[in-house]
Amino acid sequence: MTRSHPDIPTGAGEAKPAGRPSGVAAMLRGGDPGDDEVSAVAHTQRMATIGTLLSSVTHEMNNPLTFVLGNVRAIEELLGGLPPSPEREELTMMAAEARLGCERLVTIVGDLRLLYRSNDEPEPVHVSEVVEQSLRTVRAKIRRRTQCERRVDELPPVLASPTRLSQVLMNLVLNAAEAMPQSRSARDNLVSVDARFEDGEVVIAVSDNGVGIAPGDMPSLFEPFYSKKPLKEGSGLGLYVCRNLVEAMGGRIGLESEEGVGSRFAFTVAARPEPSAVPAF
Repeated sequence: MTRSHPDIPTGAGEAKPAGRPSGVAAMLRGGDPGDDEVSAVAHTQRMATIGTLLSSVTHEMNNPLTFVLGNVRAIEELLGGLPPSPEREELTMMAAEARLGCERLVTIVGDLRLLYRSNDEPEPVHVSEVVEQSLRTVRAKIRRRTQCERRVDELPPVLASPTRLSQVLMNLVLNAAEAMPQSRSARDNLVSVDARFEDGEVVIAVSDNGVGIAPGDMPSLFEPFYSKKPLKEGSGLGLYVCRNLVEAMGGRIGLESEEGVGSRFAFTVAARPEPSAVPAF
């Protein structure tokens, strides 16, 4: 297997969960530990500017979208009460398409807001608790698509934003569930979440035995608005949001995948430094 960023651990040599790919190029994204202080400050300033812009744009979009979506739904209800006719059928179809378009815009606005909303300070976080809470939150959305298992080692606390950490994990689990073939039943599909400590970092991975990702699609997966899903599904921002949230926590994110076998997304979070011993006098 070749990897474009081999410094992110992938657990080579360990027992592989169902669906874990065994021979695919990995496309990994993340911060460079060698960035100097000037670059870090410039990056922070750019992100602050982008955050301010996103806050303004999404706020201005949210209210009109709410009005439009509410009116379209009201129109659908009114059309449902009219006598059957070719005109009613055509208008009903047009209203449904308008509603789907509005709902997709609402999803995009929500994902964009994630890029600036969670600016809370890092704090000591227990990964096992975040994994449990995140899976509990998404369980209702994925249970008809897939089974889900978790394997979390005994880990030191990480220094991170619990909100960001949970959002990344939920996005990756939902993404994995959506990668499952619709022709299979949920009992044949499996999403695995595992976490382990390695080289001063906690590595959290989400694996699936879904359809996998074509090598040609990998370079674009973390770019905004890139999606292989039907237009009405998702925003094309899920993995872009994940990348930005992981980088904001000082981590790196990447993947390996094999078509017809499945995919594995992994990201790193720095472990909380051990407190220095206080010398006795």
